[in-house]
Amino acid sequence: MIGAELVAKSAADGYTLYVMPGTHVLLPYLVQKVPFNTMDDFTPMAMIGSFEYFFVSHPGQPFASLKGMIEYARTNPGKLSVAVSDVVSGGNQTGVSDLDPKPRVTLVTGAARGLGLAIAERLGAEGHRLILCDADVDAVQRTAAQLRSRGLECDAIGLDVSHAEAVTSAFAQVHALHGRLDILINNAGVQGLLEGRRPRVEEMPVDLWQRTLDVNLTGAFLMCRGSIPLMKAGRWGRIVNIASRAARMRTGIGNADYAASKAGLLGFSRVLAGEVGGDGITVNCIAPSRIETEMTRTAENSGALVAANIRDTVVGRLCETNDVAASVAFLCSDEASFVTRAILDVNGGSFMA
Repeated sequence: MIGAELVAKSAADGYTLYVMPGTHVLLPYLVQKVPFNTMDDFTPMAMIGSFEYFFVSHPGQPFASLKGMIEYARTNPGKLSVAVSDVVSGGNQTGVSDLDPKPRVTLVTGAARGLGLAIAERLGAEGHRLILCDADVDAVQRTAAQLRSRGLECDAIGLDVSHAEAVTSAFAQVHALHGRLDILINNAGVQGLLEGRRPRVEEMPVDLWQRTLDVNLTGAFLMCRGSIPLMKAGRWGRIVNIASRAARMRTGIGNADYAASKAGLLGFSRVLAGEVGGDGITVNCIAPSRIETEMTRTAENSGALVAANIRDTVVGRLCETNDVAASVAFLCSDEASFVTRAILDVNGGSFMA
C-alpha cells in the first residue's frame, strides 16, 4: 500500500496521517495507532543514514529524543503512534521492528540441550519469545518447562528438521501461536558415526552420508523456506545458520559428511541473503571451532581432539557455548542490520593461526 491509498485507509480508520516534506519519504507506516489531530502532535526526529524517522507524541507527552520515544513505546504498549518512512535505496527497504515494542518471536532448532539451549537462554534473557524445536520431543518439552519456570516465555515443538511435512506443520503451529516469526536460528545438527567413530569416505555408508546432509543442510533449507513468508510479512527478519570451522579449514580425517554439509550451508546462506535482503531480512553464518557438547563428546579420541583444538587457538581454550550464543545475540539485534551474507568465525584465532 503506497501513497494516497495509505492516506485514504488511515482516514477511513479515523486517524489523521501527517507526512512532513522531505526527500526519500515513500511509505509512512504506523506501528501503534492512536488518534492525533494537530501538527503540534507531530515531531520530525532525525535523519539516520538514508532513513528518515518520524514519530507522533501522544497528547501531553513530548519526546526530546528518539531514545526517549522508544523507551516510552516499550513500557507503554499501544499508547504511542509511530510513523516511519520506508526508503528505497538500491532496492532495499527497512521495516519498523526496531521501534516495535513487541518482543521478538525467535525459533531455535536443536534447542533441547547443548549449544541450542545456550542460544535460547541468551535470547530469552534479552526478552525474546522462544520457540524451541528438537527431534527429542520429551527433552525439548522438559527444557521449555525449565525455562518457563525461570520466567522466560517459551513454547516447545518436537521436530525432525529433515522431514518436509513436519517442518510445514511446525510453521503452522508457529503461526497459530504468535502469528509472526522474527528470528530463526538453524542450530540442529548431527555428526555421522560408524561403530562409534567417524568413518573415512571409502567406508562411509550412503545412508550415514545422506542423514548428515538431510539434517545439517536440507533441514536448514526447509526451515528457512518456511520462515521467510512470516518474516516478509513483518518486513524484518534475522536468520542465523550455525556452520562450523570444519567448512573453512583443514579438518580431521573421517569428517567428510559433516564438513560437506556445513560448507553447503555457507553457500546456501550467501545465496539466500541476496534473495531476501530487500525484505529487511539478514542471513548470516557462525562458524565455531570445536565445542564440548554431547554430540562432540561421542567422537572417537575425543580427549586427543580437545587437546589438538586447544593448541590450534591463540587463546588457549576451547570454544564455549556462551561464546557462540553472544555472537548469535549480536547478529539478531538491530545493531546488526547492515551485517548480512557474513561468516562470523568464533574459533579463538585458530582459522587465522
